[in-house]
Amino acid sequence: VQGARIQRPQALFRDTRLGESVAGFVESGMKVSINGFEASNWAERNSATLLFSALMTRIFGVKREKDSSELSAKNCLTGKVFFQRYPSTHAFLLHKLEDAASYSEAGTLKLHPALYPILLILSRIFPSPSESLNNPFKLSSLVPLVEKCSGSPILAIRQLAAGALVPLIPPDQLVDHGCKLLVRLAEKGLSTNLLHGLLLQLRQIKKVAPTVSVVTDALVDQLVTSCACPLISAQYISLLNLDQSLSQEHRDMVEAVLQEKLYSELEDSSTVEPALNTPRDLWKPLFYQECCVFLSDCSLRSSDSGSMLKLFIHPEIEVRTKALTIYRNHLGKGGEIQIEKADIFNLILCEKQDVCLSLLIEICLRFPGSSFLLSDLAFFISLLQVKQSEDV
Repeated sequence: VQGARIQRPQALFRDTRLGESVAGFVESGMKVSINGFEASNWAERNSATLLFSALMTRIFGVKREKDSSELSAKNCLTGKVFFQRYPSTHAFLLHKLEDAASYSEAGTLKLHPALYPILLILSRIFPSPSESLNNPFKLSSLVPLVEKCSGSPILAIRQLAAGALVPLIPPDQLVDHGCKLLVRLAEKGLSTNLLHGLLLQLRQIKKVAPTVSVVTDALVDQLVTSCACPLISAQYISLLNLDQSLSQEHRDMVEAVLQEKLYSELEDSSTVEPALNTPRDLWKPLFYQECCVFLSDCSLRSSDSGSMLKLFIHPEIEVRTKALTIYRNHLGKGGEIQIEKADIFNLILCEKQDVCLSLLIEICLRFPGSSFLLSDLAFFISLLQVKQSEDV
């Protein structure tokens, strides 16, 4: 019954013919939908998600970007406009965030389903130039609570909090906020969840404020060399992969550390296949992929074909797939051919995974036609007869 009651206004908000007739009920509908996320029965929660989806379209417009991680400015509102249209939602959101943030800060694993819609709304709100003038609904009051959500034990909440925090900070304060995050990262005794949340925030800031420097010897040692959590290391390396202004000294230092991590750990392992004996090992493929992105970039910059070939024959399929994809895209953009055709053919003979084999064949297609011999045709025909994969 409750689900049906929520579905009816959802249909009304979706109906474009009603237009301004339902505009006065958006505020109440928003509160009903957010509270519905915390309902005890599935039907009500499901109806709440449908109502919330309809309200997001009604408030912010139809999403214009295909990439779910990107938002068009046309799908956002300033905090001043949003809260002037829906004034009671400011206190409502504050109350909900305060309740959820108290558990996140304590590291207590308690689900707060309402955080999902709240953080989605906040990710579409940004400060106006007149934010501090005659405005009783300041976004600055929400920032500390969203920051606390970054330490949530739930990965999705940490990701949403990072996406919601950056739009709330005035653009001229982003660099300073990024520097404060770097200082916090160096603090001792931070939980793994909070470390990851801070790195997610820093990544979002780095995207819009590229001048923020994210590499120091101490951070590389803390978050990569001495870090026992592959997820933390992977997140920090992904941050370094965004930084196109790394000095050669820092680049060489990080490259040496990642080479050690990528190859020495495999030699110490009792098996070549990825070991999934402990929870932290579940994140190793992601860690290896981020290492591969950084090392591939270093290899292509220095035209070091040997380093690239080492990635192509790495025992982890995630590394091989990522490295081959990067090199294929490099050639597709007109980049210099750094690996000989004979080496690629040898790799094709040794490769057992179809996904990597298809990438190697795509790389072959980037070679000049004049470099192929008649005997190469027989090689590919025999490969076609042996392999059953459609991609190959």
